[in-house]
Amino acid sequence: MIQRSPRVCWGTIGDDLLLWSADDRRLHVLNSTAANVWLLADEPTTIENMVGELSCSYGIDAERIVGDVTGLVERFLEAGLCVDAEAEGLRPPPIPVDDERSKIARTATLLGPFRALGVPLVLDVDDELLRNEISRILDPLRDTAISLDDDSRDESLIRLGVACEDSIWNLTNNGRSVSRTSSRPNALRAVLSECNAAPLRVLQSAVVFHAAAADLGDGLVMFPGVSNAGKSTLVTQLLRRGHEYLTDEAVAVDVRSLHAIPFHKAICLEQGSQHLVPELSPAAGLTATWDVDPRSVGPGRLSPGGVIRAIVFPTFRPDCVTEVRPLEPFDVMQKLISNAFDFDRVGQPAFDAMVRLANALPAYEITHAGGDGPLQTLENLFARPRRAGGSAVAA
Repeated sequence: MIQRSPRVCWGTIGDDLLLWSADDRRLHVLNSTAANVWLLADEPTTIENMVGELSCSYGIDAERIVGDVTGLVERFLEAGLCVDAEAEGLRPPPIPVDDERSKIARTATLLGPFRALGVPLVLDVDDELLRNEISRILDPLRDTAISLDDDSRDESLIRLGVACEDSIWNLTNNGRSVSRTSSRPNALRAVLSECNAAPLRVLQSAVVFHAAAADLGDGLVMFPGVSNAGKSTLVTQLLRRGHEYLTDEAVAVDVRSLHAIPFHKAICLEQGSQHLVPELSPAAGLTATWDVDPRSVGPGRLSPGGVIRAIVFPTFRPDCVTEVRPLEPFDVMQKLISNAFDFDRVGQPAFDAMVRLANALPAYEITHAGGDGPLQTLENLFARPRRAGGSAVAA
C-alpha cells in the first residue's frame, strides 16, 4: 500500500504542483501527469487502484499506462514523496512542557513581561548592567496585559534566565541551558538571539520569515532576505520618513488570515550603516552592531500589524544603481521557502499560506546601495493612502 508522505507539503502555482519535502528540504515541481498520480495517494492505495482510476477518468486502456504509473510511483518512493502506508501515523514526539513555565516569581531581577512574535516572554537576569541593557532594548516589546499569575499556566510562556558564575554567563530557556559565554557583550547577543529564536519553537499557527516589514501607507510591505541584504537599514530609513515600523528581523504571518504579527524589537544596525543614519550613531568603541529603539527614530510610528500588501526581496550591493524587477509567483515561492524559519514544523498550513502569498501579492526584487534611491522607489510603488476597509489578501 502506498500513500503520500506525511512529511510533504503541497500547493499549486500556475499549472504546476509544488511539493516540499521536510526530509531533503527540497522543492519538487510536478507536471500535470505526475501531479494526477501523486494526488491519488491521499489515502493508502495500490498501483493497480491508481491505474484503474486514471483509466476510467481519461478513457485510456489500463495496459497503456501501467508502466508509466509504476515508474512515477517508484520515483516518488525514492524521493520520499510517497511512503509505504505502514509509515503513516509516525509523527515527531511532542515538545515536553516544562513546569517552570507556570512558576514565575516576581523578583527584582525579573524583566518583562514582553511579547515576542506574539509569544509571552520574561527574563531573569542577575547582572545589573546586563539587565539594564536588555531592558532598554526589549522595552518596545513590553506587554503589561500578560499575566504572570501562577494560576494562569500559560504553556506558551517562555522564561529566559542569565546567571554569571566564575566569569561564565549561562543562558537558560525554561530551565534548560542553551548558551554559555565568557563576556557580557556576548551574553547580550545570545539573549537577543534567543528572544528571536525561542518563539519559533512554540508558534503553532504562523509561518515566520527572516524579514523586515514596514507600512508605507497602504498595508505592510515585507522585506525577506539574508543577513546583510539591507533589511534593517531600509526599514530604519522608512521609519525616519514617517512610515510605520513592524520589525527588522522576523515577520510572523498567521496561516489563516495572512496577517503579520507586530514584533517591535529594537532595530539592530551594523556599524557600516552609520553614514546612512548618522543621528543614530552607536556609542564610542562599539565595533559590531548596536540596537536602536524604533520609537526614537523619526516620528517613531509603530505598525499594529495587519495585511501584507506586497513582498520585496532586497539585495545590497555597494555603488550599484537601484533596480527593481517584478517576480513571477513560482520565483516568489522559492524565495519565501528559502527565507522561512523551520516552517515544516507547522506543516501543510504554513505551506498553504506561502502559496497564497505567492499567488496573490505583487512581488519584486530590489538591488540597492542604500541612501535615498531605494526609499523613493519603494514610496513610488507603495506609499499611497489607505483604502477604507481594504485588504491586500483575502483570508
